[in-house]
Amino acid sequence: MGFDTTTNTRCSFHHVQVYAKELQSLAYYKTLEKKLNDLANSGRFDPFSGGMRFLEPSALPERIQQGRSMWKKLIEDEKCGLLSDIEPETYAPHQQDLVEQLIVGLGWRVTAEHVGTSTRSLLVTSMDACGVKLVVSTCQEKSVERSLQEEEGEYYDHFDSRNIVRFYEAH
Repeated sequence: MGFDTTTNTRCSFHHVQVYAKELQSLAYYKTLEKKLNDLANSGRFDPFSGGMRFLEPSALPERIQQGRSMWKKLIEDEKCGLLSDIEPETYAPHQQDLVEQLIVGLGWRVTAEHVGTSTRSLLVTSMDACGVKLVVSTCQEKSVERSLQEEEGEYYDHFDSRNIVRFYEAH
């Protein structure tokens, strides 16, 4: 039996939930967003990409270093270590903070936070209101043992730390 195209059935999703070993504070991500906005505002508007562009895709290495120097000046007064200790030569693309990567690499923003009894989650969204939304969840400190021992978990099951623990035990 094939798919019936005569019915106007449509399946869609609102968000995708992913699990992280840890998340930075909301203040950290919001500060990162602000500093990236400051860097972008020192550039020019690019009508083809729909946003601000600081460097051209084929920028000379000297120009890239100039941009790196501007970034370091923007973050030098920050006490939270905003990407300041990353050297291009030693950068590894794996084992990175997913939320940070979405903010820096794709220009997404943290638009909501949920702090439950055993987990903490951030909603990270693209500029498109109908676009992709990721809920990134992590266990709160000392909550795993407490949650596993409790009869009742979170009010919303998808925020329960037992789901995260089960995922990591299986993977």
